[in-house]
Amino acid sequence: MDIYIRRDEQRYGPYSLDDIQSDLATGNVVPTDLAWYEGAKDWVPIARIVAMSPPKPNTTTLESILLVVLSFVLPPAGLLIGIIRIRRKRVEGWAMLATSVLAGFLFLCIPIAHLRRTYQSSTKPKNQQAYSETSLEPVLPRLKRALFSETYRAHRSYDAEINDVLARKASNDVTAKSAAQQFANGSYRLTDMLTIIAAQLDAQGDHAAAIEKVVLSQQSNDISSSSAIQQAANGSYRSLELLSIIAQEVDRKGVYRAQVQEILSRASSDDTRTKSAYQQIANGSLKLAEVLSVVCKAADAHSRFGSEIDGVLSQLGSNSSQTAMQESVIGLYASVRLLALFATLMDRNHIYADAISNELRQLTLSDATTENVYQQMAVGYYRLTDLAGYAAKALNP
Repeated sequence: MDIYIRRDEQRYGPYSLDDIQSDLATGNVVPTDLAWYEGAKDWVPIARIVAMSPPKPNTTTLESILLVVLSFVLPPAGLLIGIIRIRRKRVEGWAMLATSVLAGFLFLCIPIAHLRRTYQSSTKPKNQQAYSETSLEPVLPRLKRALFSETYRAHRSYDAEINDVLARKASNDVTAKSAAQQFANGSYRLTDMLTIIAAQLDAQGDHAAAIEKVVLSQQSNDISSSSAIQQAANGSYRSLELLSIIAQEVDRKGVYRAQVQEILSRASSDDTRTKSAYQQIANGSLKLAEVLSVVCKAADAHSRFGSEIDGVLSQLGSNSSQTAMQESVIGLYASVRLLALFATLMDRNHIYADAISNELRQLTLSDATTENVYQQMAVGYYRLTDLAGYAAKALNP
């Protein structure tokens, strides 16, 4: 059976059922992807086709019948030969007689057991059959949970939310009167975009309360912020908290859990030693890059970007800056490069590859025209927001 898949208004295929099942296992397709095969009335979720696929032919009945036939043919033949040998006064005749009786018993018991299992299977209610249409509802949730652990896809489209964040970034940028207000705007919009990504990845709602807590914390701290610098510090820390939630969702096997906790612990410890909002921004920016590196490693199942991730981290550690603002720029620029890798990993169909590359070019071009670290920070936050937007778009179904 040739199966076609439709995604983003494009048609792919044909694929065999085995190909589809293999792609489901690897995460190249998800249960909610639409599929069609010749004879189908309309496009349906691919999980329905898989669930309705007929099971492999059961040969149990044929085997049982063959064993029954052998049980009525071989033992009598053995008995006849044994009797003849006994009458000829040969000792081995008794052994053959006993063997024939035992063989007859075994050949008869085995097919009876097979036939019994076959009968029980054939009389089982339809709602208990693993591949019957009536079992689609109980099977599908389990299939979704199993497959979601191998891939990353939102349960619904977040286009409206993504576009709203980008629109507010552009609107606030127009009214910003300084570079400080620009990077404060960028830090808040980055938090908004990371909130969307966290919600997209949180398919089971396990972290819904934690996400809401971060959002409320940002709103509360914003009220008490008396300057754009304090707002940026608030956004920096809230982004770090959201990214730690994203790390948990991406790292579903918990391989990097201890590493993320260690980074958060250092961030908390370093915060107690900060003496200004500038140092808080630097602390948040540097730790943001560290957690992003973990997120990228967790998402990079085939280690395609291992050298790039390590390269960014090595540059992060090799730079010695004299001011907190310079450290902030280093952390933000490193985060931009890492978030570009994350967006690429989420963009499995390479829809946003050119846009992601353009963001990296814009980082280089804009940095060359900046006059101070404030403008560099604005550039960094704006690029991060845009890249997070592409990652969020790539996560849409």
